[in-house]
Amino acid sequence: MREQLHKKLLKSLIFLTLVCSPLYVIRWQYSFLPTTLLEHLIILTLLLWIAYRISTKDYLFPRTKIDRLTALLMGACVLSLYQTPDLRGGVGIFKAYFVEPLVVYYIVIDLLRKNVVTQRLIVGGLVLASVWLSIMGFIQVGFGWFIVSPHEAYWNRAHAVFNSANALALFIGPVIALVIGYQLIENKKYDRLVRLGIFTILLCAIWLTKSTGALIAASCLIILFLSVQFLPWKIIKRISVLALLAYFIGQLVFLGFVSYFAPAVVNPWERSGGTEKIRLCVWEGTVNLLKENPILGTGLSGFKELYSSKFYTCDAEPLEYPHNLILNFWTETGLLGMLALVGIILYLFLTAFNASSAGGVNWAILGGIIYWLIHGLVDVPYFKNDLSLSFWIFLALSFWDDA
Repeated sequence: MREQLHKKLLKSLIFLTLVCSPLYVIRWQYSFLPTTLLEHLIILTLLLWIAYRISTKDYLFPRTKIDRLTALLMGACVLSLYQTPDLRGGVGIFKAYFVEPLVVYYIVIDLLRKNVVTQRLIVGGLVLASVWLSIMGFIQVGFGWFIVSPHEAYWNRAHAVFNSANALALFIGPVIALVIGYQLIENKKYDRLVRLGIFTILLCAIWLTKSTGALIAASCLIILFLSVQFLPWKIIKRISVLALLAYFIGQLVFLGFVSYFAPAVVNPWERSGGTEKIRLCVWEGTVNLLKENPILGTGLSGFKELYSSKFYTCDAEPLEYPHNLILNFWTETGLLGMLALVGIILYLFLTAFNASSAGGVNWAILGGIIYWLIHGLVDVPYFKNDLSLSFWIFLALSFWDDA
């Protein structure tokens, strides 16, 4: 009886945690300890999961084949805490962006293996979160209600509960891949109509964010899923593997020569161009920073301190992160953390491509990571409470049966 109760409560709590994950923006403090609504949901889920494991007398830790890479990433984060000039901020980021999402990752894997939750429930939680965020964005643009960021409202950009329209696009973009992926393999007419409606809502929300990176990434997703329908599986596999290698190698080559593309300015404190020039400036400054700290980077929460005080070049805006996936991880978690992330992504692709069939669910998960990679060329697709949780949920959906 107690075991069944734990199962029902866990199922409900996991779903609620995913649906409410963007509400990490609801914050408060216990004395000197800051916390969030999302953190409380994760802690409750962990405590209930421990109680469930005790009630079933199951004390074995769930394992996957990326555990060593995960341990390397976590070790790199711990090492980076010795490097950061902002230890308090670094510990907070380590807890919220790495420890807590990883806890949920292993819980979800365990519950999927025990059939306590289903893939449909996990995906449904992310989809419902994206839908209510999208609807809030529609209301902001259409009626001017529930404005959270006056700056984004000035440009009439949908931003939901976030202070940035890009943050909304980064959350709902990968979920579009899940919706399309399930559309490929499920043929029930009613379900297909529902998913088509959800896809339309999410795509419109992406459009209303006016995020160039999001629109390009979403367009690439649509092209990818169309190609799955018409091209042979072997060709898609070869193109995808080559594209992934080109993604990482091309970025490193480009960043090595980024100073040739960055604009020359007289006063870096005066805004000299659009967001594309700002990106080039911050990438140039970040590369200069990494030349001095190539192994440990800046440490968690250290980039905003070091970059804005010394390493800015043609634009001096005090950004929190370099707005590029490789640079984000390299600066925050050091070279080892960046390599661990690349290893996890490569393993994810190789596992999917070595599967016996090109299943829609595999493509749903791969599509989400592909969106994440493309948008991550010019933005910060991981270093937020909800985005880090979403990333590890995608990995859990991919590796839950990879014992």
